Amino acid sequence: MPDDTAARAQQEFEAVVGPGDHVFLTLGMTDVEAEDADLAVEIPVVPRVSHASGALQGGVTASLIDIVAARLATRGAEAGETPAMSDMVIHFLAPITGGPARAEGRVLRRGSRTVVVHVDVRDMATERLAAVSTVSFSLLAPLPDQ
Repeated sequence: MPDDTAARAQQEFEAVVGPGDHVFLTLGMTDVEAEDADLAVEIPVVPRVSHASGALQGGVTASLIDIVAARLATRGAEAGETPAMSDMVIHFLAPITGGPARAEGRVLRRGSRTVVVHVDVRDMATERLAAVSTVSFSLLAPLPDQ
C-alpha cells in the first residue's frame, strides 16, 4: 500500500476509534484491496477473539463491520462533522473459522445529513459469505465553541 494510502487509512481509523491504546489496535486489522469495495479490512482469526469452537466471536465481527462502515461514513463528512451510527442490522450466515475475516464495505447512499453503508464479511479461507450488514449514520454538525 503506498504511503499516502496508509496515512489516510491511519487517519480514518483514528477518527473512528481514536489514537493511542485502543483495544481495536490489538486486533491486527489490515486494509486490503478488494474488487467492488470502497474499503476492505481483514482481521486474523486467533484464539483470543474466537469461541472455544474456533469461530470468530460475533461481537468481533460486529466491531469489524462497525469500523469499516464508520470509516466510509467519515470519508465523505464535511470538516468537523461527526458520523453517528443510527442503525445497524447484521445477518450472521456462517461461522468464520479459518480466516482471515474480511469486511468489504460500499457506500449505498450519501445524503447531506445521512450515510448508508453495506458491509459483507467473508471467511477468506473458504471465501464463504459469513455476514451481511447495513449500517446507517446521521451526520452531526460541528459543536459550537464553548
